[in-house]
Amino acid sequence: MGWVKGAGLLLLIDIIRSLSPTHVVQLSAEDFKELPLLSADYIRATAGLHTRGKPSLKRKRPGGGWQGGHAGTHAPQPGHQLLCVQANFPGAGVPGIGRAHSSTLRSVTMVGYLGQLQPPSLEPVVPLPSLVPYQVPFSAVALKVTHVDVAPTHILCSLNASWVGLCHLPDRVPCKAEGPVVVLSQT
Repeated sequence: MGWVKGAGLLLLIDIIRSLSPTHVVQLSAEDFKELPLLSADYIRATAGLHTRGKPSLKRKRPGGGWQGGHAGTHAPQPGHQLLCVQANFPGAGVPGIGRAHSSTLRSVTMVGYLGQLQPPSLEPVVPLPSLVPYQVPFSAVALKVTHVDVAPTHILCSLNASWVGLCHLPDRVPCKAEGPVVVLSQT
């Protein structure tokens, strides 16, 4: 079910609690029972990532039967209506069929974004590698790889086939042979 395993489920419980929706639609597939039914009682009783559940207390009536009650003197809140939608197409819920890795989904998203760079006219489509979104001389570029330390001699290798974020620095960055920022000196 994607991100609703572990902490994702707890976060979803918190979101449902804080937003108080009138309806919750839960999509499921046959033989796929990893996610509990997100009924109003389940959301009320289960602890979330940052919130606590309110367990239901049962008291014995003087006549011998059980009476359901809630902690405190407040009346129970009505909660949301749960709508369950069962997927009935072949392969739904079967591991390995119709699923894509997250890296593939990210790549498809980026290709979709790059497709928006095409001119909206009815001209022939321009190949993506021929689109140059922005050009600057090497001497005006300072590079920083944020997630790992890279030797200055390998800084251009780290940029090969990578997405880069551009920002404009108002002052000149001093050239350092070692350190977090590498200024390219070639033109």
